[in-house]
Amino acid sequence: MQTTETFRSEVEVTSKLSELCVTREGLIACAETAISASADVTSNHPNNSRGTYRYHEGTAALRDLFSGIEGWEKETIDNVESILNKVLGARIVFKNVDRACSELHLPQPISPQKSASKRSIQTNSLFEPSAIPLTFAPVKDYGIKTYFFMVSEKDEEIYAELSLVTELTHAGSFKGIAERVFIVSPDCYTPIDPKNDELDADDNENDFKISRK
Repeated sequence: MQTTETFRSEVEVTSKLSELCVTREGLIACAETAISASADVTSNHPNNSRGTYRYHEGTAALRDLFSGIEGWEKETIDNVESILNKVLGARIVFKNVDRACSELHLPQPISPQKSASKRSIQTNSLFEPSAIPLTFAPVKDYGIKTYFFMVSEKDEEIYAELSLVTELTHAGSFKGIAERVFIVSPDCYTPIDPKNDELDADDNENDFKISRK
């Protein structure tokens, strides 16, 4: 059975993110940018507009954030848009999901994951807690850890987590996650001027402003 390590407290999250040389605040800003990107979507837009805008701006925000951090670079491979650090052996891909940061629910992608996503996580199972310690390993030893930066919005609230998916179903849903790093959930942040439309979206593999309390 899949073992999942969840990092939820401020100390745990800060420590885990330090391995990537990034802060929680930086990732929160990326989530805010992604959600805000769909604020002007109306009923006349194509059905997938909300998720597409979030995917585009969320990916750009991640690249903007990491572009100033040594070792990180933009990557586009096998139709997967991401950021990559070869030294750390880590990759991050933006994903729209139904609900992030719920310990009672395994987040699921809005759009079924295709073969490219399946290939991108093929070495992630090597990093399951039961397999090796939860530390970054050189690429030459274990390959690349592909993290998904999962962002969702429900009932005018924002959620985001950084997770290491290890297995997908045949239908393209997430089946196993080795690590879940909770970045932001509603108990810490309050939305302003929300757009409460349904998310009917594609993330190409494929809102609103938020202020702190």
